[in-house]
Amino acid sequence: IEENPLFDEVSNLLSEAAEINFIVDGDSLVDSISGLDSLIIPISVKSLTAHSLPSGTSFNRESWLELVVYNNTEIIFSSGLVENNEPLDIISDENLLLFTSTMYDENGMKTENITEIDSLANYSLLAYQERWKYYTIPISPLIEGEIEITARLLFRSFKPDFIINHHPEFIDNLPVFEIDSINATVNID
Repeated sequence: IEENPLFDEVSNLLSEAAEINFIVDGDSLVDSISGLDSLIIPISVKSLTAHSLPSGTSFNRESWLELVVYNNTEIIFSSGLVENNEPLDIISDENLLLFTSTMYDENGMKTENITEIDSLANYSLLAYQERWKYYTIPISPLIEGEIEITARLLFRSFKPDFIINHHPEFIDNLPVFEIDSINATVNID
């Protein structure tokens, strides 16, 4: 997919679509915590465009926040961490901050068929909207040194389930684009 002449253009457009920050309503990420405290990570996601993210066929597209917290290269917390062709699961990842929409038929069942739509649940990030989330991560007293935090706002133009159900031969050609990323280090006192 990276050899497609439009790949760089899409990447560049998406890189200007939104930004993420470790700040919510004046609450920012702390520089250090006690070894017995929970780490509170405030994250805001702000749209920089005059359209929703995702836009267009938002029921096929998704954007999400990937948050990974490390101590000495060991992952101690993650949300939204998936492989390119792996579906996101808001049930098993209750901390997932996901932007998409879902179509329902007249019986209230999810559908992928636009001709069967009765209602639409829209969880897109709207034009110039800002959403935020606080992540609370209990810190084990065994953790020492530094905690490294990586947050990335990601996008893919098709949900893996749709590709698997309709065009499984393309599942290995499903790119994930990075819209924005931020990193921080928190010291443990």
